[in-house]
Amino acid sequence: MYRIALVDDHRILLDGLQWIIGQFSFVEQVEAFSDGEALLNALNTDQHFDLIITDIRMSPMDGLELLEQIKAQNPLQKVLIMTMFDSMHLLRDAYVKGASGFFMKDGDQKHLKEVVCKLLLGGIHWPKEPNAQRTADLPNFTRREREVLSLIAQDFSSKEIASKLSLSVETVSTHRRNILEKAGLHSSAALVSYAMKHQLLQ
Repeated sequence: MYRIALVDDHRILLDGLQWIIGQFSFVEQVEAFSDGEALLNALNTDQHFDLIITDIRMSPMDGLELLEQIKAQNPLQKVLIMTMFDSMHLLRDAYVKGASGFFMKDGDQKHLKEVVCKLLLGGIHWPKEPNAQRTADLPNFTRREREVLSLIAQDFSSKEIASKLSLSVETVSTHRRNILEKAGLHSSAALVSYAMKHQLLQ
């Protein structure tokens, strides 16, 4: 049985989520906090949670800042980010800062249960690119393609990538096309999600 902490500054959403997760058969206790400071105070009194679920857009401390502070105290703590904002920048930032997963608030209870269970069992959860061609193994990316992919996922432009890797912009553009083709993707936004899903960020 697991203990879960919820953080959201909208009380009605917090109460609803607390009730929903409290119905999961594998959850023993769900503690609700209306801001990040309250959660940090609880952690400082040696309260333990198997999973922390936090919103992003909160005040005075937003979810990404809270995530940083949680991971600074305990790098192994599992944290699930929940948001209604479908932003690849937020997705990437959550990944880089150490989140275990990212869940859109428009998801249903069944999906939430699956994601929470997955994270509690040691897995991770990142949104999937619907147009990706699924294969069991990664494409045969070259070392340079992996470097370019990592930088694309960190939001660097082709010009900036060219400068960092001492390449021409044309060469970077060629690598970008090859990566998209090998991965079966169709946009840079899809590459961000793909790189995080396969842990290809450097």
